[in-house]
Amino acid sequence: MTTFLGTAAVERVYDRIGALQDTQAFYEDPALAALLRHGAFERAHSVYEAGCGTGRVARRLLREVLPYDCRYVGADVSAHMLATTRSRIAAFPNACVIRADVAAFRPAGSFDRVLSLFVVDLMSDAQVAAFLRCAYDVLADGGLLCVAGLAEGERGIARAVSAIWKRVHDVAPAIVGGCRPGSIVRHLPLQRWRILEAEHQCAYGVSSEAVVAVKA
Repeated sequence: MTTFLGTAAVERVYDRIGALQDTQAFYEDPALAALLRHGAFERAHSVYEAGCGTGRVARRLLREVLPYDCRYVGADVSAHMLATTRSRIAAFPNACVIRADVAAFRPAGSFDRVLSLFVVDLMSDAQVAAFLRCAYDVLADGGLLCVAGLAEGERGIARAVSAIWKRVHDVAPAIVGGCRPGSIVRHLPLQRWRILEAEHQCAYGVSSEAVVAVKA
């Protein structure tokens, strides 16, 4: 039986990891690039990032991609991560962060993008379903869900890496930050979401999945 870290345990883990999470950029950035290619962030008016982490992605979006007047709201359960993000986006007047469980968020107003990078792979199936319901509720009509997470390796080294990763997660999930490879697409009910793009990436044996879906 797969064991998942609870919210309090996730908070402790990521308070401890802190800015070291940025070292994961080597496998996260290919998935982020896919979301940027297909998510039309340059036309976004409001973005909600569920699980903003260190604010590395938020700062890049605000500096390089989003329109200057775009509203950005980031959420995380880790006080340390929120403080780090807050300092990194301080120069942007339309950006803020909030402390929230991303599987049960209810931010004020609606958004035309919901972004989440390597967070759903922390969640149980029930939590992923709750997160997707929340995302659907806060997205404006025609809004885009842009999500990336660890994926099953399909062959060779990637397949071996994901098998080892899952085994470690089953024994001691905190060692891998509570994350494990899975599938985002299988969680998206077709009556609510229309998948626009679903790309698999592999960097140094670590596989990821990047999905862009429109609210149906």
